[in-house]
Amino acid sequence: MSTPRKKKSYLSFAVLCVINALIFATPSFAAVFQLTDPQTGTLTYNGQIIIAKAGFDLAARESGDIAPGTDQLLRAGDKSTFTPASPDWKGAIAYGQTSEQFPWTREVATKNEVSEISTAIIIPPKLRGSEQEYGRIKYYFPVELLRGAHYVAPYGRHQSVRSPKSGMLTGQEEEGKVLLVGVQQIQFRSGKVDFTVDLSPTGPWGLYQEDPASAYKGHLSREGDYYVLAIPTRGARWGAKINHKIVLDATAPDPTFLHPINSTHYQWHMPATWRVQFTSDAPVTGFATGKDIPGYADFSAWNTELYSSESGLGWITAPAGKIVNPDHNSSLGPLFSGGFAGHGEASFQLKQRNAEVLVNVLLSGAQGNSQVQVRCNNGEWNEVSIPAGERRTLTFSAQIKTGNIQLDLQGQNWLLCGIIIQPLFFENEDYLFSRCWWAFGKEPWKWTEFTESTFWQTWPNGAFGPHPLPSVKTVTP
Repeated sequence: MSTPRKKKSYLSFAVLCVINALIFATPSFAAVFQLTDPQTGTLTYNGQIIIAKAGFDLAARESGDIAPGTDQLLRAGDKSTFTPASPDWKGAIAYGQTSEQFPWTREVATKNEVSEISTAIIIPPKLRGSEQEYGRIKYYFPVELLRGAHYVAPYGRHQSVRSPKSGMLTGQEEEGKVLLVGVQQIQFRSGKVDFTVDLSPTGPWGLYQEDPASAYKGHLSREGDYYVLAIPTRGARWGAKINHKIVLDATAPDPTFLHPINSTHYQWHMPATWRVQFTSDAPVTGFATGKDIPGYADFSAWNTELYSSESGLGWITAPAGKIVNPDHNSSLGPLFSGGFAGHGEASFQLKQRNAEVLVNVLLSGAQGNSQVQVRCNNGEWNEVSIPAGERRTLTFSAQIKTGNIQLDLQGQNWLLCGIIIQPLFFENEDYLFSRCWWAFGKEPWKWTEFTESTFWQTWPNGAFGPHPLPSVKTVTP
């Protein structure tokens, strides 16, 4: 009689182990962002509340201290939320009106360890006075989430080269007082959850592109049991259309991962991830800004070295030809008067983080008439004729998806002077062209479930993408 009981005990233990294994292996326990309350916009990660609610206020200053009781919570009614079908994203769209009857809509989209929150608000036209100059979208992070967390926060304008602010949140900061001013991203570590908030998801390219975001920086304060992140927009006293997107990322190691090019300026030339000159001499200079700023370095010299993962660039196979050093007395100048004089076929590779880029191939007729065919990443061949003593720059627009750029050349007589790779934006900054600003694919008020669409009739069609970039090539002297 004892033997069967013993077998039953072993069997029960085995079944329990299997059940436990299944429970802890189930995807529902995976560490992912989840929208747990579409009406309030409550966002959790691995069960921990990250954003408890969202709000809005009008203020005299963009970074002024918070006045108690001025917030208007962006809470939707139970019939004012819907979930679009999507093969990629989870989440929902909500809409409603503030206590001052300002129409608003919010899309919260989550995909594993990334969440995007996009908000639009209409402030009707009215002369309100300077005490209501700024409209501010607000996000509420529980104090208990961030108590003891260390933060790193770049701040200032996009072209700012200031060192980021850093410190630790104690949960005892003076209530209502601004703790961080003008931050673009905030990285939180050593709290209950490590994550990064990106308030400027198009990065510095927002200065040049048709970016629907009304603001790219925010200010952090403590208000009771919450740290409040306020994103201001100027012009509210006359009426305004406010748009903003924040991106939460639990995988980004630091803000520099989000935006490798972190500084631009209208008066600077276009930044570049690569400037390569083919020469044995010292390369040309004058392209750096005088400061150690990503994207603004001088040319690097390259000869006949083969590609290696350590260097990140080089010839795939040994090319047929030789290096011709530049003649500084030539009318072609120190860049186009020399290069790699090749013949036959050759391929050159550069490591490039996925991005939309301009690939500039610098060619010269310094060694006589040249006829060369060039292609980028196995695309179409493009034939270029360079008369003796002239120069040409062949420019491709290319979408890098595999982390590499390969240039192939073929011809009987060609002179490759240099290569310049100029990013238009990186893969995670692309909310305007190859993908849509709204993660679910279109403006919320264009969904049939958005019953208050009459509030949004004055918004331009297609203002939030996607607008695919044409794949073109140009040849310039």
